[in-house]
Amino acid sequence: MYFITGLPKIVSTIPLEEEDSFQFLCCNRERIFILILRKVSLSIWQLKPLVQLTAYRRSDMSVKNLGINVSALWKPDSSAIVVQTSDGGLIFFTIDTRAADTECYMLEDAKNSRRESDELFVKEAVPYISMVPTTSILVQGGITCLEALRDNVMVAATSGIIQRIQWDGSVDDSLTIVLDRVPFSVDFPQSKKSYLSNASSVHVVDLEYSFLLGGFSLVLSNGRGALMTANHFEFRPESVQCVWVPSEPCAFTCTAVNHKYRLMAFGCANAQGALYCIEDQTEGIQLTHRLQLLDKDCPDMMAACGPVEDLNWTPDGCAIAMIWKKGGFAIWSVFGALITFCLTLVHEGVSRSVSALDWGTEGYTMWVADPKVVFMYNFTKSALSVNNCSTNRMYVLLQGDNSVMLNTGDRVVAQPHGSSSASGREAQHKLFSNKAWMVVQLPHRYMATNWPLRYTVVDADAEYIAVAGRYGIAFYHIAVRKWKTFSNDTAEQLFVVTGGLLWWRDFVICGCSNTKTKTHEVRFYSKTRALDHSSAVVWKSEAPVITMNAFQNMLIIFSADSRLTLCEMDRKAGDVPTIVINVLQIISTENICPHPYCVVSVDLTPVRTETGQKKHTGIREAESLLINVSGRLWIIQRDSSDPYKDVPADESVVTTSNVIPLLLSSCVETIWVHPSTISSKEKPQLCEALWMFCGAHGMKVSNAISLPTRWSGLVFERWIFFRFGCRYLRRTVPGGMPSFLGE
Repeated sequence: MYFITGLPKIVSTIPLEEEDSFQFLCCNRERIFILILRKVSLSIWQLKPLVQLTAYRRSDMSVKNLGINVSALWKPDSSAIVVQTSDGGLIFFTIDTRAADTECYMLEDAKNSRRESDELFVKEAVPYISMVPTTSILVQGGITCLEALRDNVMVAATSGIIQRIQWDGSVDDSLTIVLDRVPFSVDFPQSKKSYLSNASSVHVVDLEYSFLLGGFSLVLSNGRGALMTANHFEFRPESVQCVWVPSEPCAFTCTAVNHKYRLMAFGCANAQGALYCIEDQTEGIQLTHRLQLLDKDCPDMMAACGPVEDLNWTPDGCAIAMIWKKGGFAIWSVFGALITFCLTLVHEGVSRSVSALDWGTEGYTMWVADPKVVFMYNFTKSALSVNNCSTNRMYVLLQGDNSVMLNTGDRVVAQPHGSSSASGREAQHKLFSNKAWMVVQLPHRYMATNWPLRYTVVDADAEYIAVAGRYGIAFYHIAVRKWKTFSNDTAEQLFVVTGGLLWWRDFVICGCSNTKTKTHEVRFYSKTRALDHSSAVVWKSEAPVITMNAFQNMLIIFSADSRLTLCEMDRKAGDVPTIVINVLQIISTENICPHPYCVVSVDLTPVRTETGQKKHTGIREAESLLINVSGRLWIIQRDSSDPYKDVPADESVVTTSNVIPLLLSSCVETIWVHPSTISSKEKPQLCEALWMFCGAHGMKVSNAISLPTRWSGLVFERWIFFRFGCRYLRRTVPGGMPSFLGE
């Protein structure tokens, strides 16, 4: 979930009397720089700190020959930019970055002044950047859209072709795709292929590439959508084929691709959105859900909003922003739960319309362009969006650009003996109610060199918070309100957290990559000791760690080789507490995981599909593995016949298992399981149930319930699902605008 915090910040304006206007804006792949287009000029800004780095104004002759600026595209390595013009022109720019010791801005102290606080030092470098035009070309028939494919630019023209142009301006005619020569089918395997009947008048209006879908999502001028794939990685014309997207009552206007969840989003002329996925069995394209406002929010959506102008996914793929032609915007979760919307923007008494939109670093900012004003919205997002572990699901934990927000409900947080409150009296407990947010500012000394914040986790007792930025980690003790960081920048820069954070007892676990040895590790740091590498426990991993989770004394690790590693953790007491790791089992997930990046979360849970096979002892054990792959929730049962289940540490055996997983549900955003280790005797079904939030499809609750049969009082098992809708209430975060939360 994403939530707007504070009021929008005005970044740049154009006086109303001037004829100039903002045309387009877009961030580079790393989302460190943003390009802002005007009619005849363009500028590059740095997002942290927010300063303008360079600008370029085109000559009158260039504007006369090629037209005004329309849109632009970054090269994937941010070394070049191509600008599309209104008369079918392309202007290529080279981004020249000087040496690292040359900075665009220098902070100088005034005479007789001293900076005695860390906040007064700017450690983030502001590079010197210049834009140098290299070449310009004219595309016959006009240009509709641009998309980057490796070292080339895919240029769709109104003549019904897709040209391949290199970044130096040269055109490779042998790679040009002509629509009337491309076969179209309903699905991939053995489907009858046909060709466009009126190909001379049909052309591509919008396209976007996804390496996980293996092709381009297209919108054609006749209002239909398609997925263009090829059996050759260079997309040679003879190997290209298209699969139709099921048609909607209204025409498609634009498209955007979600790589992590493997979704294709299409904006419609009736102000709604439609999202599609590839069905696993038939390999056809099917509708998953729609994006639309309810009648109570907007009675006449088409009249109030107009057609969809653009769609844009957040960097983590957990939310999508939609802008309409009449000026409003809305944000939905990945599977269609409405987060917030705004039909009109008003600035200085003037109604504004959104003409372009893009997300900043880690999704903490959203840039919105009006013809005369560029706004920047600040966002906080749920820690589950990037670190979907079990302890983060027990409380509401939000992370922002420079702060962390925690809501513990009615949790009582104890202060250590000897601590004092503000009035000087000893305070034993402190109660954080469910109507108040605890806002924790991140330490400036850590964030000055490790911005942006990437991972956040809270422990099970809501006593400690751990965060990870560009390098290293930091702890926050809630009771005493103090941060614990490494002693110097060199120690912090030893590792980069890539696989998330996790609390287990008094240790924080981080899946990381060692920058010195270039190896992949899982590190354990004790919260009771100073942050130091000498007291850390390091476990080597064969592949980069993607995500982790824990249940009781068991740790599950998912790595980039598509393997689940199940480990047992044994804490050894002493002057320096340590942990012994024993690998119990390795499970391959290649049959359900198309790419490691598609894995949303992994869980060890007491949920079991067959309740009759095991006698209830009251102790909840790890019965199954749950893995969320692109919104599809799979369960891998650890049945009683598994010889490696509950094996003592000294007899553990490492094995590779190819078990058959079971698909539980689709369109799953996140799951919850009761955190207690003791099963309830009064209501075991509720404690052992699996709760799944599915966006627009509402909430699903599933459990394996024993039902009697007609034969000799036997019991058979049935996996049943309950489904109910979510009611959305207006909630606000500190200093934020109203948003929607599911209840």
